[in-house]
Amino acid sequence: WEQRKLGDFATRVSEMSNQPELPRVEYEDINPGQGTLNKELASKGSVKGGIAFEPGDVLYGKLRPYLMNWLFPQFRGIAVGDFWVLRPTGCDGSFLFRFIQSDRFQYNANISSGSKMPRADWAFVSEGKYLVPKSRE
Repeated sequence: WEQRKLGDFATRVSEMSNQPELPRVEYEDINPGQGTLNKELASKGSVKGGIAFEPGDVLYGKLRPYLMNWLFPQFRGIAVGDFWVLRPTGCDGSFLFRFIQSDRFQYNANISSGSKMPRADWAFVSEGKYLVPKSRE
């Protein structure tokens, strides 16, 4: 095990997209704390723009992080709303998905900015050091 910054094994993706053929994921589509979808996205018919994600990326709801809106999609799509799209670098996406659910990460993510609409602070969370399995690099 070793201490590493989140920014060393996850990159925040911010490429915007409005491709009409891609499904949209919004907060209301996720079962909080479970990381599962609560509806068939194809039936939504949404055309909102957002951040493009790829299979294996991790969606993390940064607005009111205590609501635990996270998803590990195995499809291409668009994250609509206040999500971080995290792409694993130097680790497996399933590890990153489990990692964001850890008590330590949740603690840091909930040290947020804003009082009425608190949001996790990427600058703070990404610089935090976490105990993770030793890199094989």
